[in-house]
Amino acid sequence: MKRIITLLLAAVLALGLAGCSLPGKKQPEEKTSDEGTINVINLIRNVEAVSFPVDHEFADKRITRFQLAQALQAAAEKKLTAADGEAAGLALGQEGYWSRTYHLEGTTSGFSAGDMWLELSCGLTENLVRITAYKGSQYGLCYVDAPDLYNLLRHYRDREMTVSELPYERYSEVIGAAIQEIYQDQVDNGQPFTGWELTRLEYLHSYTDETDDSTINIYAVEYVMLTDHPEKVQWKDGMVLDSQARVENVGDIGRLATRYWWWGDKWETALLSKTVPADELKEAREALNANNPRN
Repeated sequence: MKRIITLLLAAVLALGLAGCSLPGKKQPEEKTSDEGTINVINLIRNVEAVSFPVDHEFADKRITRFQLAQALQAAAEKKLTAADGEAAGLALGQEGYWSRTYHLEGTTSGFSAGDMWLELSCGLTENLVRITAYKGSQYGLCYVDAPDLYNLLRHYRDREMTVSELPYERYSEVIGAAIQEIYQDQVDNGQPFTGWELTRLEYLHSYTDETDDSTINIYAVEYVMLTDHPEKVQWKDGMVLDSQARVENVGDIGRLATRYWWWGDKWETALLSKTVPADELKEAREALNANNPRN
């Protein structure tokens, strides 16, 4: 009987030790996504709409304070590991395709040592967001599975685009030839583009040119380059990825100027850059004259 009791006590002791940490010996922990000294999860779990003091960060109303606060609170409930973030190409120092920065403490004058702000960044891995908090020399980082926050970031630049039917029928050939030339030049220089798409052709305004009493019309022109491999794109000159994984801001075509020449019974055209000068009428007139010699 004594031997049975001894064996039972040994078994109980072994089970107890299996579930406890030995004094003075730290047990190995599973690696989490926390880095730095700021506890990001606690920070975002307690954020509210009034936590964001800088008005201009919400001036375009594409994301409201309330939407952002709700999305951050929800994000705090499902933290991911550092390995998840690194596999998605979002290790600290790597840029996501869609990012936004918001102050939690500070003023409208920019970033100073006393400010605290959040940097939110995501890529093509659905719902995975990197959240980094900064204050002075301190920072904290975590990765979260956050569908609402991810969609706010990825679709932040989305806007309704119009390709008007009449100007498209009238000017698509000249616009298409110019975009095709840009596309081919990009491909020849190693960009992994597979095609392009016109996303906007929309009337903006007209001028009366008093030098010949003609009317010059100005249209907005926007287009994107298509790619199956955003990760291979050489990002330069303000290029960005839109929410449909198409590349915007390739080349410098941004406007179309048109003028009807009654003597030749035809519409004259000239493509203009994205940058609108102080005297747009003069720019359009000179471009149309240079592009459509009449002698």
